Amino acid sequence: MTRERELLEQALPMLEKSYPTLARKLCDEVYEVLAAQPAPVPMTQAATDVLAERKRQVEVEGWNATHDDEHDDHSMSVAAACYALANRPALEVQTVKLRDLWQWTGWSIAWFKPKDRRRNLIRAAALLLAEIERLDRAGIAASPEQKP
Repeated sequence: MTRERELLEQALPMLEKSYPTLARKLCDEVYEVLAAQPAPVPMTQAATDVLAERKRQVEVEGWNATHDDEHDDHSMSVAAACYALANRPALEVQTVKLRDLWQWTGWSIAWFKPKDRRRNLIRAAALLLAEIERLDRAGIAASPEQKP
């Protein structure tokens, strides 16, 4: 039972004493509105892990909004790409050494610490989340006309 429904159930007896017809009609309408709302999507373990990694980045590494806002050079996206590709031996189009790609971030190679495939994808997703949040704070629209 939702919290809204619980509150309605508590208020209904008081309202019914004075206005029984109105109370029942109001109750039916509220139930209808609540029933029409989409069911919440359960948080998967993967989503939970990505959010936990983002929280770790902020709380442990100090990569908060102020820090992230300084990286308006696509470096977080490049870092995310490096982690997403870290367990792939070679790209099909061309062989790229991730250490070379990592240099595009402008960050020390010491910060690139790939682990297992799942952990790397979690890090990549958390970095992309940080980049999306940075874009939102900067007010950068996601329009197709936007130039890179």
